Amino acid sequence: MEETGRQGIKAKNIFISEELQETQKLMPISSDDRERLENSIKKEGLRDPVKVYQEGNKFFLLAGWNRLEIFKKINGEDAVIPSVILEGTKEEYKEFTINDNLERRHFTKEQKYALINYFLKKDPTQSDRHIASRTKVDKNTVSKKRKELLTRGEIHHVEKKDSKGRRIGEKTKKNNSSRLPIDKKANDTKLKARLKEINSEIKHLSKEKKDIEKKLKIVTKKI
Repeated sequence: MEETGRQGIKAKNIFISEELQETQKLMPISSDDRERLENSIKKEGLRDPVKVYQEGNKFFLLAGWNRLEIFKKINGEDAVIPSVILEGTKEEYKEFTINDNLERRHFTKEQKYALINYFLKKDPTQSDRHIASRTKVDKNTVSKKRKELLTRGEIHHVEKKDSKGRRIGEKTKKNNSSRLPIDKKANDTKLKARLKEINSEIKHLSKEKKDIEKKLKIVTKKI
């Protein structure tokens, strides 16, 4: 996803995107945080522009729901709000709204649990450690929630594999082929047989060499 421009847009012409609506329900702002945000905008103005994407002549909000609502409340819907225009895929827009809210929000324990469940249902192949880092919890908490969802049948079991395709947690079988005992007698027999073949070849080639040399001498005399 990339930024394609910045411009002022009338607040009433910005619509809430589907991606942000879903994320906002999952990660709502607390009343205390909203009050602090409103006081900040009243005192200092909008320090951080809202972020949108454009489809045709319409703009859809990706980040800044509460900032937009507070801005309209203070300045009116016809007021122009600073905006950053982004361009990407639907999946990138969704991921962006999640990451933006994760950076801005302080979550209760219940909200963190809801987020963990969301990430596990969205992609069960994500590791417990990765989800824990995103939701700022211990990986054991994620592991516990994963087991609960598996028990209820809300997610399916995923066989975790590393980058080489090996199952995580599975002990790698050691290759002991280099340590296998060598049958010296059998090996010596093979070597002796090969040596006999080589000697036979040498004897044959030696005879052939002498014949060729003999013929060459004869030819030389005639010349």
